[in-house]
Amino acid sequence: MGEVAALSQAFEQEFLKNLRILPNIYASSEDKHDAHLNHYRQTQRLGEIISYYSNRLPPSAVVPRILKFSKALEKRGEFKLARDVCYIFIIKLGLIERFKDVDSKLSNEDAISYHVQGLCGRAVCNSKLLLSKDPRIYHHTTLIQVVSCLKELKDAIKICLPYENLYWLFYNISINTYKLVKTCLTLGFSAQVLPYIVYVTRCMENHFSFAATKFLPWRVQLHTLATGCYTDLIQSSRRLASTDAIAGASPSYGPLQGCREFLSCGLSAIQRLHHLFALDPIPTAPQVTREINLAAAGLAMLQLKLEVAAAAADTPGALANSSSPADQLMTHANVEKMMSLLDQSGPKIKLVALIESLRLSSRRIVRHEPASPPLLDAFRAALKAAEGPLTALKDQINEILPDDLQDKPLVPVEAPKVEVPTKGGGGGKGGGGAAAA
Repeated sequence: MGEVAALSQAFEQEFLKNLRILPNIYASSEDKHDAHLNHYRQTQRLGEIISYYSNRLPPSAVVPRILKFSKALEKRGEFKLARDVCYIFIIKLGLIERFKDVDSKLSNEDAISYHVQGLCGRAVCNSKLLLSKDPRIYHHTTLIQVVSCLKELKDAIKICLPYENLYWLFYNISINTYKLVKTCLTLGFSAQVLPYIVYVTRCMENHFSFAATKFLPWRVQLHTLATGCYTDLIQSSRRLASTDAIAGASPSYGPLQGCREFLSCGLSAIQRLHHLFALDPIPTAPQVTREINLAAAGLAMLQLKLEVAAAAADTPGALANSSSPADQLMTHANVEKMMSLLDQSGPKIKLVALIESLRLSSRRIVRHEPASPPLLDAFRAALKAAEGPLTALKDQINEILPDDLQDKPLVPVEAPKVEVPTKGGGGGKGGGGAAAA
């Protein structure tokens, strides 16, 4: 035992010492040949250190430290080095298949946790490298490889999902999936990434550990992103439907129906949670009831946005007017239904829902150049100029609100943080490069 502790300490000291002297080639120009040569030599040295100590330490001691080193490399922007030296090395250990043979102290859940963190870390590093070279996904091969990263994250979820104690790992993978899908949605690739965000959202709805009310805002955030993908597809599907109608083809199951069912399942999951709390003989805390109501109102807001987008696609000025009269009547009836539901949720929630419903994806503006310092300065100046009118509008809104709803956001932008169990998780909360959004 003393030998393992001594080797582990030497492993950490030697790796961190070589990491400190690793030159930052991203801050130097390409003509700095010495810096690039030194970087290559240090990269080889770091790989040799991991290979040397992994042959002398059990996986239960070496893998948590490798995951710790991978996070340090990612903070320095060394995604390629973290992928090649750390994550791929962990995957090649094959801990899931032979965890009992390689280390008697390694439990099944620990082996699965390490392997899944390796898969997740490799996918995240690959996506970072791809988007650094082609940030606007101009090339078709970049899109294929980004989708393969999402597929790898989905495969990692399938491995860890049956284990309740690894809920934190699934949570971190959902954050990485959200970030990557949001990037692709902004660039207009909704059809390619929609299945993955829907899969993550449905898995989180049916996972027992995420039935707590503190995860409801994050679940609503996932629904929001998925609804954005669906509304993107409505425009293109209506255009294709008009072509099929001319050709005599029958209408098929489209994104509008799919999104309606998707949001309906989300509302059903929140209602089940409400019924669960109602079965408890102890009265539900007002804060819990308020969070459940806010989550239900958030999904109602998304339903309104969907129906408004569908109605906008059916107007004479839209790109296509191809849906059936029955579908149009259903769309407008759903808009009225959502409006009556939002009337019961309070004036602030109704106002936010109406504003959000007007943000159609077809009117989204995508910049093709990175923001330069002059543009950022102009943006800050515009925000400063708009501060006064926005403050006045906020004061007017707060005058008509109850005290418990003032200055409370409907859907937070950031995901909640999860405390990671200490057992088997030398990799910590990162899950292979995952961090709370």
